Amino acid sequence: MSLVYVLARGAVLSACAALLAGCLNGTPGLTSEPATATSAAASTGDDPPQTTGNVPSTGEDPTIGEVTTDVSATGESSTGTATTATTATGEPATPCGDGVVDESEFCDDGDDNDGDECPASCEHAFCGDGYVWTGIEDCDDGNKINDDACTNACTMAVCGDGVTHVDVEDCDDGNDIDTDFCTSACATARCGDEIVLQGVEACDDGNQDDGDGCTSLCKAAACGDGLLQIGTEACDDGNQDDGDGCTSLCEPAICGDGVLHVGVEDCDDGNSKNIDGCLNDCTTAICGDGFVQKDVEQCDDGNEVNTDTCSKQCAPTPKTLILGAGQATPQFGGLNLGTAYNDNCLAGQVLTGFTGTLKVGAHAALKGVCALPMLAVVDDAFVVKTGPGAALPQRGGAGDTPWVRNCPAGQMLVGFSGSAGTGVNQLTFGCAPLEITEAGDGTFSIGLGILTPLMVVGAVGGMPFAQTNCPMGQVAAAQRLRASAVITAFGLGCSAVSLGF
Repeated sequence: MSLVYVLARGAVLSACAALLAGCLNGTPGLTSEPATATSAAASTGDDPPQTTGNVPSTGEDPTIGEVTTDVSATGESSTGTATTATTATGEPATPCGDGVVDESEFCDDGDDNDGDECPASCEHAFCGDGYVWTGIEDCDDGNKINDDACTNACTMAVCGDGVTHVDVEDCDDGNDIDTDFCTSACATARCGDEIVLQGVEACDDGNQDDGDGCTSLCKAAACGDGLLQIGTEACDDGNQDDGDGCTSLCEPAICGDGVLHVGVEDCDDGNSKNIDGCLNDCTTAICGDGFVQKDVEQCDDGNEVNTDTCSKQCAPTPKTLILGAGQATPQFGGLNLGTAYNDNCLAGQVLTGFTGTLKVGAHAALKGVCALPMLAVVDDAFVVKTGPGAALPQRGGAGDTPWVRNCPAGQMLVGFSGSAGTGVNQLTFGCAPLEITEAGDGTFSIGLGILTPLMVVGAVGGMPFAQTNCPMGQVAAAQRLRASAVITAFGLGCSAVSLGF
């Protein structure tokens, strides 16, 4: 504490005391010229007004006993003569360090040790006074800068104290948690520091190798991240598209992996079977590939021939015609006259015409003509042709006009119409071809084509009867007659036609 401060403080206190005393006893306040010596302290550093007090005469030079109390800001007399610090009462002030606490001091422990609670300034020690208080402070740099080597708490800056030490620490969050944004080493958390930043990083192995389990982005390696994990992934194209060359399982697309490689494979069912919808070369099973697709195809011979053993629709092809039991048509004429005859073509043969004679315009005799129907191939399609067969017995008597009626080539007898009374007067035979068709599902079937009537034979007489055909899907294979000297009644016996495979 400077001498100027002490002197000034004493002068102010003396003036206040004088004023207070004047107010209390009713006398006028003190003026700037008291009866005793006064001291004026400069509070601004400029030369203050000077006052010289008169002292009792001692018979000596009066200047000897004169004390100049006017001091400059440096504590020296403005006149250059010897000066003495005084208290507020004008008494000389005791120096700091004499062990006596006067009114200008906060403490005085009588020593010059700046490291105790009362330093040589005689002010109580505090953090920021520039003195290190032994046992209390670690340091004291006398400033209010908190991020230098000595904090505002007079502790040495250390990692973890919550204060970022400039040029030494990246950060300081006051804890020793490594998994937050500031590590226990006071470094800012970053990918590659081998510390997993919670909630931000999935892993951190401390390297930039993307081929191990933790990528350079501190993400757990995963299929589809575009980074090849050696020993774990065969490929990684950075997407989950199974249709390209690298599947979502990070394996190269190959036939049989169960994943469709678009543009390369038609299908991929993950097996090596050739009997399902996808072959083991990852092409879609189709009719004609040579493999029988279970529950879809009945056969597959791998060619485009429709009339061999397996059709182009992968269905068995017919091999034979089968003539089975059928029904008979009604008879027309004298049903109680003459003798009944039921003459059948040989097994496997059908009627393809009749021959006979007329007597006075009526039918005197009849004989059926049989033929052998045969399965044939024309232009890679199945057709039915007829070959020579055996004739049936002739029934009836002698006539005077012979006649012959045969179906066109490849056709067979299927019905008739005419007129009859006690005998058969007129007949018109109807023929039709047998046609083989192939349905969309590859199924073959056989049926009758368009009916073709032959030329009428006989004369008008009796009662006419309408066209009478074998039941649907049947052809004539027998003559059912009643005859005496003439044909008294006529009808047909039929056989059902089917395909044999």
